[in-house]
Amino acid sequence: MNAFGFEVAARLDLVAEESLQGAGTRLTREAGVLLGRPLVVPVRPEDLPPEVSAARGAGRWTYTQLRFPFDLEEAEPGLSYVEAVFQVALDDSDVVARRLSLVHNDDPAPVEADTVTTFGDGRDDFRWRMRPEPGGALAEGGRAARVLLEVPQRATSLTGTIGVSARLRDTELGIEVPVRVREPRRFTLDLTDGTFTSVPVAHRRSPESSPAIAGPHFDDFPAGLEAAPGTLPPHLAASPPALVRAERVNEDVRRMFVTADVEGYGKRDPAEQKRAQSVLVRVMDGALNAAHVYPREEDHQQQGDGHLIVMPPAIDEPRVIRWFLRELASELAVANQHVRPEYEVRLRVALDEDMVFPAVNGFGGEGVVRAHRLRDSAEAKSALAESRGHFIVIVSERFYLSSVRPAFAGEPEWRFTEATATVADKGFSEPCRLHIPDR
Repeated sequence: MNAFGFEVAARLDLVAEESLQGAGTRLTREAGVLLGRPLVVPVRPEDLPPEVSAARGAGRWTYTQLRFPFDLEEAEPGLSYVEAVFQVALDDSDVVARRLSLVHNDDPAPVEADTVTTFGDGRDDFRWRMRPEPGGALAEGGRAARVLLEVPQRATSLTGTIGVSARLRDTELGIEVPVRVREPRRFTLDLTDGTFTSVPVAHRRSPESSPAIAGPHFDDFPAGLEAAPGTLPPHLAASPPALVRAERVNEDVRRMFVTADVEGYGKRDPAEQKRAQSVLVRVMDGALNAAHVYPREEDHQQQGDGHLIVMPPAIDEPRVIRWFLRELASELAVANQHVRPEYEVRLRVALDEDMVFPAVNGFGGEGVVRAHRLRDSAEAKSALAESRGHFIVIVSERFYLSSVRPAFAGEPEWRFTEATATVADKGFSEPCRLHIPDR
């Protein structure tokens, strides 16, 4: 074993995308990450967490714990980590996560220095997001992303992709720089002997491979989840079925869409307008990522202080709404935590669903017009002005009943109150629902 505490499978650059005037973009290395070979441990039925073993049909599956070790390398001078995301997407939609946690590479204890949020319980694509305490920075160094998987008894191997992204703070300029690996790593993990292979998605080279044999490393899993001595384990595509990928809008089709507008944009000086636009795009992309809708593959219409996103057809709307709005709230809180109140980016957000068609200067359809009217209504503006939070959400009554209410069933903090949205000079009046969160 080396100084990293794991066998290195790949050393990857974390790159920032820089716009070039009139010449597209270029990628600049700002940091790096080491990916280790995953470790696998079979889990006996008697050692399963109670909520898993008690689930209906649990006996039809096998259960395996995976540990994905990785090490955040030192960033370029003047940059520090303020967020890191480790993401795995599996090809087999029958293999799903049942518990996720983050531990030290060489210690089963949780990583207490990070604020860790996990996404994807019950799904075949899942991720771990690490953030420091407010005002701090993530420590560079090793961690292990851990997941308990529910696996069909027929399965003998796993395939998928691993991706890493991060945000770096430039202490001199006072800005955050988003970075990511150049391309996800496609992997194959044999669950009978632990052999692991990995290649970049965009470059199908002949991979190196070697067995990965696990040892007993657990913390929040029940005691007794150890592999028998001397035993070996039993058991993203780029676009697994559960992840949503956009089809371009090229004909009339029913879609869900989100439109957002920055409060007080016209009162900002040019530098602040530019920063507000950057924050708007970043938080919307982050929310799309949390909802497993890939940024930059969606249909977008950007309007300076406004942003319209047209979602793919046939999505699970309540699930997308739930994760999108939860992450939007989190992203805005982070973006505004070190900003003077008058410079905070606060949004009016409207959601709706209807037929959408492409036009010469953007998207058309009654629903798109209605969503913009809702967003710009007197009621939405006054709700945000009176709110202490970073955003408000307004939806049509019909869309609330069909998709928004089921998205937040049993979550009283996501309360939507009845109202009527009006835009007097447009002759617009529409029953709606408003969500006005506290800070």
